[in-house]
Amino acid sequence: MSKTVQAMIPNMQSVETLEKSVAPVPPVPASSSTFHLLVESTAFSGNPAAAGEGSVAGAAVLVVPAGVSALPIHAGAELRLTAAPTESPMEAPILEPILLRDGQPRLLLVIPASCAVRVNEGRAPRVIVMRERDQFQFEPGHVFHVAVFCHRQQTGPAPASYVGKPCPICLTLFTDDPASICYRCQCGTLLHLQDSPGLECARAVRECPHCHQPISLEEGYSWLPNLES
Repeated sequence: MSKTVQAMIPNMQSVETLEKSVAPVPPVPASSSTFHLLVESTAFSGNPAAAGEGSVAGAAVLVVPAGVSALPIHAGAELRLTAAPTESPMEAPILEPILLRDGQPRLLLVIPASCAVRVNEGRAPRVIVMRERDQFQFEPGHVFHVAVFCHRQQTGPAPASYVGKPCPICLTLFTDDPASICYRCQCGTLLHLQDSPGLECARAVRECPHCHQPISLEEGYSWLPNLES
């Protein structure tokens, strides 16, 4: 969690609680997955793609960048994420992707005192940590669904730091053989994907044995909301 966001959180106890659960340094490159906000097409007028950075499942897409960003929601504001403000008090909700200490990705949302927000149909506190499949809505305003887009940079030979360590599924040691391809989860857990002895552990299970995130071998979303009406 960045110092910028810490300064915007009104309750110091909330900061201390979050710091205990958030990893100080991401265990894997941030590019392995990205949070996307999917905005229901009924929440805005015009072409969904024009309101965000593309469209999917009938919704506009806002890609949440690494670091801290703001989501302007005042009347007439363009539907996009902007650079986080440095002044205080904040006037727009603040978003920051974070990783918990067990490697699970989360999206931190800090809400201004003047803004009413509902998360999963309930009134939201000023600071909330969201996960994939959560949704939030400004009153009145847009409905945002939290989704995770998985990138392809998750497979390859075992990194040097993993060589000689056991795979958590088959317990066979990882080697430095460049032909031995492994799958690396967001949390840093490594699994055999394609190995000469026929080890395909990542294909044998549906989720990471450590953080329980779904294993995604293809680029794309691990979940999409059903927005059909």
